Amino acid sequence: MKYSIPTFLLCTLVSLTACKSTKQQQTQAIALKPTPPIALNAVHFALGVEADKVQRDCAMLDKLANSITDSAKKYLVTLVEQQEKSKAEYVVEAKYIEINSHRWVFPSVRPSSSATLHVQLKKGDEIIAKTTKEIGSGVAFGACDRLEKIAVAGGRYVSKWTSNQFN
Repeated sequence: MKYSIPTFLLCTLVSLTACKSTKQQQTQAIALKPTPPIALNAVHFALGVEADKVQRDCAMLDKLANSITDSAKKYLVTLVEQQEKSKAEYVVEAKYIEINSHRWVFPSVRPSSSATLHVQLKKGDEIIAKTTKEIGSGVAFGACDRLEKIAVAGGRYVSKWTSNQFN
């Protein structure tokens, strides 16, 4: 079958608009319920992570903690304040177990960075769920800028993963 270019474009446009969902359909698909109170332990670097310069010069831990707190609202994760930690039934722990601040990936023309985040959800002393996620970035020019973008993405991941454990 042969189509003219205007007919092809019209068919493509119609099929693309038919695939889009409405805002109401999207909100119904993401109907989350709030989590029980969860305490966030201080995020840190695991022992043996050889990134002294990164730990000194970059604000990865602050960016990660702030990103977890900010995105918790979006995913309905109920984080309790540090002073009310005893009221929390669950605890989330996040730590970086590996950091590669300067790596070359074929066929890129500039370096990228990656970091591996390990997250645990605990109830008392028992580990209920855990996950490990490697996140990379090649967008920013400096190593700290890339690692801080990774930390922000990691915070969103931790909040979404935590929410999914209860939904």
